[in-house]
Amino acid sequence: MGDPSLLADGAAWTAQAVADHANVSKRTALRALSALAEAGKVMRVIKGKDVRYVAPARSAIASRLLLLGLAARS
Repeated sequence: MGDPSLLADGAAWTAQAVADHANVSKRTALRALSALAEAGKVMRVIKGKDVRYVAPARSAIASRLLLLGLAARS
């Protein structure tokens, strides 16, 4: 659960959604997400009581290229 690749889709995930997807308890997901946030590998987005986690964008230019469909395809 220490791998932020689940969050690489760009979506903002709740701890419960991560727990459900990884088939672990919400507490286990929260511990892993907190460790990843402390290491700077994910960002915590807080709006009121709602807390979600996202992977930081690699770069604004790369994100724009992906949106425009101009990024190199592998």
